[in-house]
Formats: sequence, structure tokens, C-alpha cells
Amino acid sequence: MQPQALSITFAARAQPDAPRRFSGVAYSGGVIPHYGWMGDVAIDLATLQNAQGEALPILVDHDQRIDAIAGRGRIFKATDAEGLPFLAVEGEISQATEAGRKVAALFAEGHPVQLSVGMHANVRELTEPVTVNGRSLKVAALFENAVVREVSFVAVGADPHTEAHAFAAAAPTPRKENAPMSDDKPTVEALQARIAELEAQIEAARIERRKADLAAVFEAVGRDVPQDVQPYLGMSDAAFAAFAADLKAVAKPARDAALFSAHSLSKAGQGGAPQDDARARLDALMSAVKQITA
Repeated sequence: MQPQALSITFAARAQPDAPRRFSGVAYSGGVIPHYGWMGDVAIDLATLQNAQGEALPILVDHDQRIDAIAGRGRIFKATDAEGLPFLAVEGEISQATEAGRKVAALFAEGHPVQLSVGMHANVRELTEPVTVNGRSLKVAALFENAVVREVSFVAVGADPHTEAHAFAAAAPTPRKENAPMSDDKPTVEALQARIAELEAQIEAARIERRKADLAAVFEAVGRDVPQDVQPYLGMSDAAFAAFAADLKAVAKPARDAALFSAHSLSKAGQGGAPQDDARARLDALMSAVKQITA
């Protein structure tokens, strides 16, 4: 299986307003029909090497000269309303280059400008159906471990289930071909759910780190971690750092066991322990923390 340089094209849809930005579906996740001598092909999105928001040049006709730069953009994996993955692209059309101005003018006039992905990939020839991108596909070849190098505006696309939008203001969310505008809602909700999931993962990691820090602080002062740790979990990093420093400052220092035993015997019958004041200060500090964070 030899790595090959590939150029895959995808359909786009123009908007009448003069565009400054664009977004769309770069690859639908399904079959790319009649791709040259290979026949029907597909791209394995699970093995795509750079689909996590990597910035890419946006060219015209895969021309790698500076004069052919039409803008800049990024690619990322997303899921449709059915939970199936696809490759999305969004970016800005350049106002500084002739290529960018030409593409913007074509969009403004309503020309069906299309997208094309240039990439390097391993090609695996197939004779049986394969499950890829959550779909059972019958293709002649599968592109694996692909690295997308650029996205180009071209005249003809290959994937019939993709679309792109050019616009003047904020980017719309890519949607399924021929779907009404209301179909954007499930995609937006899916993105919002993903954001909430990531925020929950970040919060869980923060709590685990705080628990570990809390255990280290109490171990340093020779005390067990309290059963109720909720007040400490709600503290800001700065507040927790101040608490830890104060706790260590008022905690009694470690003693040699033999010396402590001798000192205790010599003080027998003379009244309270010498560290009562420090312990009282420590208990007061712990009580104050719980009141502040309650």
C-alpha cells in the first residue's frame, strides 16, 4: 500500500451577497462516485491525521503559487443530525489577492463554485463492502491515514452530497444538502451538546486535581482529609493556594517521637498541651473556609 497524492473535489452552493467568509461540508462521509480510474471511493475519517481545526491555505485549482491563494480556513470533523461524521470547512476569502477577489465575485454573481480537497493518503483497494464513517459502503478503494494539505475552489466537484456557503457576515452552520433552514437546529444543538460535554470533562479534571492537591496539603500537615471536601472544591485556585499556605503555617511542626515522649512526661500534671493555641487557630481556619464557600 503506497502513499499517493490525491485531489478530491466536492460540490458547493453560492450565495448572492458579496462573500467575505465561507463554510460547508468538505466531505459528506459517504461514497465519492466515479473517482477517475479507481471508480467509487471513500475517505476514512477515523484515520484522518489533521481534522481538529488545523489551519490550511484555501487555493484556486490546487495551484500552489502565492498568486493562487484565495483565502485561509480550517477543517474539522463534525456529525450530522443522525450522528454520522462528516468533514467540515470554514474560512475567510482573501480581499488582498486577485484569486480571492475573483472567487468572491463568482459567488456574488451566483456561479456554482465548488470545493476540492488536496491531500496525501494511503490507498487500500477493496473487493467487499466496508463499514466506514458509520456507514456500510461498497467502494473500490478507501483512502486511509489522509493528511489534508489544502482546500481549493474549483469549477467541478465530485461528492454529490456536499455543499458550501459564502456569506458576508457571520458563518452559518453547515447543513445537509437540500435541507430547509430549520434543519440547522439539530446541528446547532449537537454542537452545543459537544461544548457542554467538553466543559464537563474540564470541570471533572479540575475537581480531580483539586482533590489530589487537597490530599497533599493535609498529608503535609499530618491530618486526614475531611469527609466533606465540597467547600474546598468550590474555592478558586487563588483562594485554595492562600488556604494551603495558611494551613501549613499554623500546623504544628513534626516532632521526634522520643523527644516528644520525654517532654510529655516532664510536663505531666502541669496543665494543657503546648499546641492547644495552634490547634485552635487551625480549627478556626477550617471553619472559616466552610463558611466562606457555603
